Amino acid sequence: MFRIGNIITYIQGNLYSKEEFLILSQEDHNRSVQVDDKLYLGPKRGYNKNITVNGYLNYSFTPNCGIRQIDGYFAFVALREISTREELTGITQHQ
Repeated sequence: MFRIGNIITYIQGNLYSKEEFLILSQEDHNRSVQVDDKLYLGPKRGYNKNITVNGYLNYSFTPNCGIRQIDGYFAFVALREISTREELTGITQHQ
């Protein structure tokens, strides 16, 4: 169970500006998450294509987790209490 504000996991990748993000392949878009108005966290070079950020989240209009920058790192954090076996949901669409 996660309580509000608990760190679920840290996530890693390369940071891309909106301009850099727009020229990435569609496959890399699917492996990226928007972390700021004009900043995206995408796959590292030589990444394992079977592991994706979005693979761990389902899209929801009422997400239970979000992304926060903590001590210079990005992390999924609980936005509300998340019970055991409850799916993780977030806003993963790119603007």
